[in-house]
Amino acid sequence: MKKNNLILSAALAAVFSTSTVFAEAEVTGKFTYEGAAYTKSGSTIGDSGKSTYNMPNGQGAADGSETVSKPYKGVTNATTPSHSDGDQFKSEASARIFIDGEASDNATYHVELNLMQDSEGTTNYDSNESYTQRDPLREAYVDTTVGDWSLRTGKQQVVWGTADGMKLLDTINPTDYGEMAQNQMEDSRIPVWMVNAETTNEDGSEFQMVVSEPRENVFAGLNRNIGTHVRKNHDTSLMDLSINEGTDSGHAFMMMGPDSITGASNGFLNIVPDLGSIASQFGSAFSPASTTAADNLVLNLDTGGYSVNGGAPNDTSATAFNTQIGLGGFGNLEDYGTTIYTSERMSGFTVNGFSKMTMAAMNGAMYNNGFATDTDAGGSLANLTPGFRQAIGNAFMGLTTKFGGTAGTTTGNAAAFQEIIDYYGMTLNNAGTANSITGFVGASLTADQLTGAIMLDAGFQPLYSSNLSSFQDGKNNSAFDYMGNTTFRTFNAFVNARSQYVYDMPDNTDIDVAFRYKNSTKNGVNYSLNASYNYDKNPIIGLSWRGDNGQLLTTHKVTSYRTATGAATTTAGGGTINLQLVDTAVATAHATQTAHDKGYYTPGSTTSAALSGIYGAASGINNPATLRFTQSVERVKQIGGSFDTAIETAALGPVVIRGEALYTMDGYSPVMNKDALAYGDLVGALQMVKADRFKFVLGADITALTNMMISAQFIQDSNLDFVDNGNHYTTDYATMHLSNGFNKAIKDKNFYSLFFSKPFGASGEHRWNNITMLEEGLNGNGKWNRADVEFSIDDDTQATVEYNKYWGNANTQFGQLEKSSNIQVGVKYSF
Repeated sequence: MKKNNLILSAALAAVFSTSTVFAEAEVTGKFTYEGAAYTKSGSTIGDSGKSTYNMPNGQGAADGSETVSKPYKGVTNATTPSHSDGDQFKSEASARIFIDGEASDNATYHVELNLMQDSEGTTNYDSNESYTQRDPLREAYVDTTVGDWSLRTGKQQVVWGTADGMKLLDTINPTDYGEMAQNQMEDSRIPVWMVNAETTNEDGSEFQMVVSEPRENVFAGLNRNIGTHVRKNHDTSLMDLSINEGTDSGHAFMMMGPDSITGASNGFLNIVPDLGSIASQFGSAFSPASTTAADNLVLNLDTGGYSVNGGAPNDTSATAFNTQIGLGGFGNLEDYGTTIYTSERMSGFTVNGFSKMTMAAMNGAMYNNGFATDTDAGGSLANLTPGFRQAIGNAFMGLTTKFGGTAGTTTGNAAAFQEIIDYYGMTLNNAGTANSITGFVGASLTADQLTGAIMLDAGFQPLYSSNLSSFQDGKNNSAFDYMGNTTFRTFNAFVNARSQYVYDMPDNTDIDVAFRYKNSTKNGVNYSLNASYNYDKNPIIGLSWRGDNGQLLTTHKVTSYRTATGAATTTAGGGTINLQLVDTAVATAHATQTAHDKGYYTPGSTTSAALSGIYGAASGINNPATLRFTQSVERVKQIGGSFDTAIETAALGPVVIRGEALYTMDGYSPVMNKDALAYGDLVGALQMVKADRFKFVLGADITALTNMMISAQFIQDSNLDFVDNGNHYTTDYATMHLSNGFNKAIKDKNFYSLFFSKPFGASGEHRWNNITMLEEGLNGNGKWNRADVEFSIDDDTQATVEYNKYWGNANTQFGQLEKSSNIQVGVKYSF
């Protein structure tokens, strides 16, 4: 986002409006080289290794190739680390040029240029970029006075806080967390254009006012380089077209929170198009391309049981069934297939549901329970003739017109989904072949061995780079693991779904305003009072379903009930939530058509006929929805302050006691609703909810061993609107992830730090520093330690060595970066 605004215009006007010719400038600078290497083998977050797959036979890739291997980063069967101990991830050469001079008798100017190149950096971090710590024009301002006011106008940074290893009162400038907290604050802080005015009152107090442009913090995976195109998979082959589109994949300091949004494997931005393709493939499995009633599986999920192309419930005519109806096929199966109409719940992807159901059990349920005979038919099935029911059962068993097979049998020729798996190139019955799946080779899988879990894990998952299905590992760490109550009616809403990342950031005319009053008491306590009305620096991500024209779609919930025999009832007794995506403009009309609406949207239409099918006769899938991820920052009001004072002690000498506090009103926190996710409500599952916060730090500084500084701190971050209601809770923005159940946050989170700094050498020309931080976690703490040494080789040359170690619980901000522990070396030459 490179855009001018009022602050920039005012700053440039201040620089160039003077008629006085600039005096001769003083140019200084420094050349720096820094290299960094991992000290632990493993994989960074968002970089899960490499694998290959074959394109489906006859389907063709987007580039026109077939049956070829293409590499991608994502979920793999291998555990090979993506980096080894000693692998280099940074090789950065930079030049900082400082230009200082007089603009007039009453004005001086300062410009800082920053040119850099990192040959080992990931794509978005290998060179200069505006409004990051790699900004080529880092600072450019003019100092002048107007009456009793000192003005600094231009691109700059303002520092109000003094805490070690964190920012609290520094609310004006954003921060680039490209290397977490490893960089010095003055380097990671992002300068912005502003007018900074300060005056000293007669009593010695100071008042400062800053009017600045609003910018946001930068995180790997949530920077400004996320593509805003609509992500979708191949229209006909349904293959993954978003391979390697994870933002900042392989970055050394990617965190789990951003990876959950934009990661190639675990990011829902890339999961959604793949989810849409699987929904389409499920529809294909139940919809052979035949125009005869006997070869079409037409189990609709409507309340009455059957309605296709607007036909009334229980319409058994051939014309009513001559269509491809998508995902209605076995949506009501559960309990290992022994009952069809226990409820309308898919129950799939749960321990006792579809994931453990064998194809034989499913086939048997479809063939025997209501299709072949009148026995246990239940509900509207009783209105179908036995012959017609058997024809439908035969179509499911063999899908004869598409894959062959033995019609009318419940065992034997693998039927339906094993054919699908083999068709898409994932051979399950040939040990040692190129496409065999670990754990599923060595024996032929018959219909009574092939389960829903195998079908998803081995049949569909390998076609995509995103983390959709991993039942075989026994962990809740993939998308389908969390969607256990999603019905097939709801699943219709995902057919051919797309995703898009968009930005809704402040306009050119938006500004932040901040004030500080600073004074001292008679007994030697220095204090400040701060207030601001500004955009919060942390970006937030809002979710919404959108139509073809970008219109907002409403997620409409329908709760339906059935008795044990399948009859509709208005009383609770196994109620199931079904979701429909409807155009906001006709949401009311759609709500009245719940007996026909499958879940997808049809803009402008209110008739049941327009709402009943999911495939068009010639145009393919109608009206795919787009899940939009909108990045924005929101206005907050902040008040805070600081104090420091020195206390003389007999044992420790002077002890400096200091503190800072900040109260933020109208901020936002992510709230997870896993119940909503379970029934497929992606938008309702993750909401940004208003939450006030209070943060404070208390610190003590002493000097020991002549000249060694020791500083200890206690830090607390309190969410004053914390949500904690079972599966509905405030999640931790930095660590929420598929792999940890979307990690719950802590209401009052504590940090502790200890900092040492001491010069050494004949004249104290060298220095060593060490900071240790401990982060409280729900199930264990996270830790970070940075030890660095600065060596002065001569007056102009300095060398540095730095070691950063991360460890502790993997679901903490620090612990998640254990594999990113590193050693850095650098040399700096000043002139």
